[in-house]
Amino acid sequence: MEFLKVVFPGAARVVLVNGNPGGYTNTIMSFQLPGTYLISLEPPNDFVPPVMQIPLAHTNPFAPMKITFNPLPPGALLP
Repeated sequence: MEFLKVVFPGAARVVLVNGNPGGYTNTIMSFQLPGTYLISLEPPNDFVPPVMQIPLAHTNPFAPMKITFNPLPPGALLP
């Protein structure tokens, strides 16, 4: 079992794992298997980077991998 925490300031957002809903920001998500995953957030696309490819392995609930998406300035949206 592997663990990931996706950090994003503000209200909770849906985290997309390989394009599918997988959990929420600022909480610890669990994955059945180690591997490489594409992580993004649900629209609006007001964050950077737009997507992260991460190798997820050797984590535990007390030491999850942490990645951060940063908000864009107000009014700035990515296509």
